[in-house]
Amino acid sequence: MKKKQKEMMKKWSMRPYSWSQHNSWDWSKTQWFDTYILNERGDASHAMIFGNVVGASIDTDAPLSAVPRQSHMEYEVRAKLGDIELLGFFDSYDPVSKKMEEYKTSSNDTKWTQDAVEKHGQLTYYCMLLYLRDKVDPEDVSIRLHYIPVGENQSFYMEVIGKHVTYETRRTKKDVFEMMVEITKRRKLMEIYAKERIKSMG
Repeated sequence: MKKKQKEMMKKWSMRPYSWSQHNSWDWSKTQWFDTYILNERGDASHAMIFGNVVGASIDTDAPLSAVPRQSHMEYEVRAKLGDIELLGFFDSYDPVSKKMEEYKTSSNDTKWTQDAVEKHGQLTYYCMLLYLRDKVDPEDVSIRLHYIPVGENQSFYMEVIGKHVTYETRRTKKDVFEMMVEITKRRKLMEIYAKERIKSMG
């Protein structure tokens, strides 16, 4: 049992910390454990699959939504917070102008508001990565989140059903430092929770 526990914990500790893992912990600790410790991923919903289709189309000559793009799509950033490996993929980013574009699809037309964008931790997480890796001050990053409305058509297939809505936002060093503290604390809580769950499995 101890060997199995050590192997599972070692695999998890070697996995870079991502926003998906951070968000999964908030959504459901059981789901987080199944995904990141047991490596058991559930089936993606139709909405999630279509969201990926829309996202992939943006980097083509026939995007499903005419949202702005920057010089790099799926911009990868790796950084370290103490001994924690961090990883993020920005939807679109230009490292020279420091302009960031984030794309979100949803059939809920009340989900994305200016207030929701101001509080959205994923954007803070991305600014933290830039600060840790490149020493980019978050105040210097121009951020836009583009909400792309989607829904089912008469044939029950998902489609983009309207023009995107753009929200501009900014982050501060205070936001970034608070995120660093939260991740450091959360990582320790994840480790404790995972060890207890593995032990209870017998």
